[in-house]
Amino acid sequence: MKKMRKLIDLDPEVIQILDEEAKAQNRSLKSLIEKTVTEKAHRVSEPSESYKRMMDDMLTKLDQGNLKFTSAEEVLKRYEV
Repeated sequence: MKKMRKLIDLDPEVIQILDEEAKAQNRSLKSLIEKTVTEKAHRVSEPSESYKRMMDDMLTKLDQGNLKFTSAEEVLKRYEV
């Protein structure tokens, strides 16, 4: 995988906190930041397992005709918007 170089600006307090954590993990600050950002990117790149289960359940209910839909107009009317 080709890597890209980016310049980022962080608060000195944040750098100090991350540096202390990196030392606790026997890592360099750069390594800790790269690992942390990479893990976060992978977590947000696709829906969580609980979200996938919820959507599968909703699609099953839709297929079975067990979902009740409310029009946008009805919602607006109900909440007097």
